[in-house]
Amino acid sequence: RKRRGNGEGSVSYHSGKALWRAVISLRTNDGRLKRHEVYARTKGEALGKLAELQRRQHEGTLTDPSRMTVAALLDAWEKSAGDSVAPTTIASYKRIAKKHVRPVIGAAKVTAIRPLHIEQVLSQMKDAGKAGSTRKHAYIVMNRAFAQAVAWGIISRNPCDAVRSPRVESKEFTVLNEA
Repeated sequence: RKRRGNGEGSVSYHSGKALWRAVISLRTNDGRLKRHEVYARTKGEALGKLAELQRRQHEGTLTDPSRMTVAALLDAWEKSAGDSVAPTTIASYKRIAKKHVRPVIGAAKVTAIRPLHIEQVLSQMKDAGKAGSTRKHAYIVMNRAFAQAVAWGIISRNPCDAVRSPRVESKEFTVLNEA
């Protein structure tokens, strides 16, 4: 029998339970091996569920929602948004997230994020002298990532819904005349 590749998964029959089991093993960020199991009544169902686990692994959403960090959410969201957004927009999202969001709330659990944490990111950016448009872009990145987390069922409510989007101050320009 050949050994299966990493992340490929397997399907086996458990006579004691009279169910088929699909298993996929992954390495976590800290290097530990995490096993995800699903059960089905038929082998075909189990293979379908295994394919779903592999798809979620490829998208980066195959994590325990209660343990998912904001940084992991941002990674998964950036991968999933890549199909519907221009590459330059994704690059902009990544830059904003890396520079402003991850240092402040990246290590926090997604389920623990409250509107106060969003306000904290925005206020630290303001204290650092960041422009209103930069703060607004950071808000957009957080709002869209948490909205996707709601759609994926990781959280039940978007914490950005309770936070006002930062205002962008319009600057007055002096127009030059002929002289």
